[in-house]
Amino acid sequence: MKPRTVAPTTQPQWSPPFAGAWAALIFALCTLALGFPALGGGFLINSRSDQFFAGYPFREFAAASLKAGHGIPLWNPYLFGGMPYVAAMHGDIFYPTFLLRMILPTDVAMTWSFLIHIFLAGFFTYLFLRAWGIGYIPSVIGGIAYLMCGPIAGYVSPGHDGKLYVSALLPLALFFLIRGIRDGRQWAWGALALAIDGAVLSPHPQLLQYTLLACGAFALYLAFAELELPDGTRSRLERRVAVRRLLFALGAVVLGAFMGAVQFLPVREYVPFSPRAGGRDYDYGTSFSLPLEEMINFYLPDFSGILDKYWAGTASTCTASISGLLRSFSPGSA
Repeated sequence: MKPRTVAPTTQPQWSPPFAGAWAALIFALCTLALGFPALGGGFLINSRSDQFFAGYPFREFAAASLKAGHGIPLWNPYLFGGMPYVAAMHGDIFYPTFLLRMILPTDVAMTWSFLIHIFLAGFFTYLFLRAWGIGYIPSVIGGIAYLMCGPIAGYVSPGHDGKLYVSALLPLALFFLIRGIRDGRQWAWGALALAIDGAVLSPHPQLLQYTLLACGAFALYLAFAELELPDGTRSRLERRVAVRRLLFALGAVVLGAFMGAVQFLPVREYVPFSPRAGGRDYDYGTSFSLPLEEMINFYLPDFSGILDKYWAGTASTCTASISGLLRSFSPGSA
C-alpha cells in the first residue's frame, strides 16, 4: 500500500481483553439457542426432508465402512441396482465432517456438523468485519445476524449441509482476501486455498460458483479501489502490486480446486452415465423459475402450496388461495 497523507478519520476502537474469545462465546450461545435439542441427543433434521430419507443412509453406509476398516466405499449397491459412491456425490465424503462420523453415531455427527458450521458462520463473519475495520460491537452483531438469519440457520431443518458449509466458508475466504490483497500477508494465499478446497469438497457446486463469483468481485475491488485502512488513512495499491496479488489469489483458487479434484474428477467421468444426464434443456429450466402466482408467496407463505399440496395453477385451488389471500388483508384477520 502507498498511503496518501490524509488525517485519520476514525478514533481508536474499543474492544475487550480476549475479544475473540468473548465473541466466540457469544456465537456459541446463539448457536445453542438455535439447536438446544442437540444437547439431549436430538436429531435436528426434518423427518420429511431428503436428508432424513437419503442423506442419513448415505452417511451411515460410509461410516459403517470406515469403522469396519474398509475405507471410503466406492460403490453403493442400494440405489438403481448400484451406483458409484464418490462419483455420484453421496454428500460430504471428503469434507472434514466425515471424521465426526468415525467417532460418533451418524445422526449425532450430522447434527453437530450443522451446529459447528452455524457457529463458524458467525465467527468467520466477525473476523471478516474486524479485518475490514469495523468496530468490535458492530462486528459481533454482524456475526450474530449472519449465523441466525433465515438463509443460514434455516439450512438445518431440511438438512442442506453442503449449502451451510460453503456459506460458512464465504466470510473466511473474504477475510483471507483482505489479508492477502490489501495487507500483503503471504500466509493468506495458502489459507485461501484451504478455504476454497473446503468449499469444493462440501460438495455443493452451485454455492461454490456463487462463492467464487463473490470472491472474484471482492478481490477486484480490493486491488483497484481506494480503500480506507483501519488507521483512518486512505490508499490505493500500485497497479503492478495489485495485479501480482490478484494472480496470487487466482493461484490460490486454482490450487484449492486441484485439492478438491479427488471429488470432482470422478464426477466428471460419471456425468454421462448419471440418471439425470437426459434431463430437460437449459431453456426449459429457466422458463418457469418463478411462476407469477408464486410471487404472492413473498407475502403469504405456502400460497401456492408445498410438496403434494402444490396446486400449480389449477383453477379451483387458485380461486380458493386468492380468497384466502383477500381474507388475510381484511380487518381482524390476524
